[in-house]
Formats: sequence, structure tokens, C-alpha cells
Amino acid sequence: LDRLGGNRNVVIFFTEGCAVCAAEKEAAEALRSHKGTRVFMVNMDEISSVDQNLASSLFDAFDMSVLPFLIQSDASGKICRRYFSLLE
Repeated sequence: LDRLGGNRNVVIFFTEGCAVCAAEKEAAEALRSHKGTRVFMVNMDEISSVDQNLASSLFDAFDMSVLPFLIQSDASGKICRRYFSLLE
């Protein structure tokens, strides 16, 4: 997370075909224009099909029982928020 490089970093874990995921991704695109905000999107369907070990590690590290799952970190990589929505 400290390598994302923004003052504010938002990571969105999502799955294809999810309307809420699509809405969160669209809202995240608007954040890209804010100075210092970086957005990183993680397609869990793609990761699961390409690297099952990585997918398992992510599921172990984060509670992704419901997607989308969003986390926000600061410039040093410290997680500031999790389990939030950009749609609020």
C-alpha cells in the first residue's frame, strides 16, 4: 500500500457483473481527478482464474465475503478506512 504513491489511495476489490461494484468503480474514476488521490482496482475474478494462491492470500488478508470491498490508505500505506462506500 505504501507503494501506490498517492497522498490518498483507494483500493477497490470487485467482481464482474456486480452492479454495485460498477457504481463504485465509476465513483472512483471521479476521484482520479483529485490531486494526490490514486485509485487501484483489483478484479478478483481475474486474480482467481490466473493465480489461485494470490487470490487465497488476499481472501485471508482481507474479509472479502461481500464485494465490492474498499480500503483507503494514506501516503505511508497506513489503512485509514475500510468497509466504506464512495457512493455515500
